[in-house]
Amino acid sequence: MTPDRATIVWVPGLLYTPAHYTPIIAALAALPVPIPSLSIPMPNYGPGAPSALPYDDLTLVRATCSDLVDAGKDVILIGHSYSGVPVCQAVRGLERSLRQKEGKAGGIVRVVFIAAFLLPDGMSTMQYSGGRLPPPWVTVDDGGVLWRPKRGLCMKLFFQDLPPAEQERWADELVVANRNNCTTPVRRACWDVDVAKTYVVTTQDLGMPLERQRAMMKEVWDESWSVDEIGSGHAPFLSKVAELVEILERYA
Repeated sequence: MTPDRATIVWVPGLLYTPAHYTPIIAALAALPVPIPSLSIPMPNYGPGAPSALPYDDLTLVRATCSDLVDAGKDVILIGHSYSGVPVCQAVRGLERSLRQKEGKAGGIVRVVFIAAFLLPDGMSTMQYSGGRLPPPWVTVDDGGVLWRPKRGLCMKLFFQDLPPAEQERWADELVVANRNNCTTPVRRACWDVDVAKTYVVTTQDLGMPLERQRAMMKEVWDESWSVDEIGSGHAPFLSKVAELVEILERYA
């Protein structure tokens, strides 16, 4: 009998929704030995953004993982872009290495960061960016609370390695976000947690430039990390599905 594969939890990047991850989820499910995966909508993006609270994203990510590991599942948690922030905070106490010591089945077995922020405790993405927010690819309304994607610029920065029709399609799926995401500091990051960590470098990324990815990796690097590279823009789960599936197959 083939052992169960780990369940992948995709946490959308800022402005993204679970819709953006449907191609990769379908590809993982179509493997000869399927890899189960799911994506969750972030409270701070989309219709609920105006009333969302700063740590609502983290709360949902952790609750989702808790339910899976309490059901005895192994979990690979994936953060993309901004969602590296809630993802890195959701791991502690749910890692399989700790749960095994407690006599429990299941746990987070790996955390994967795809072109994602890697921040130390006490730092927000606003602080990391030197206070230079909002980013140029959004407009601001509702007293500065809500950020709305600039369609044309997002097409160029996030989806430039897709055909034009696909760029338009996926740019149209982007949603409004609450600025909470970028002003809330990290707390209890998983950098010292006994769990495998992988960074997927997107070498042609215009939204998260290569030098920025490597600089952040350098700050948290230790023997628990591995690195994979994809010659893609900011969304390899759309433009390089087969290559990303090949990477994830090794870990699931």
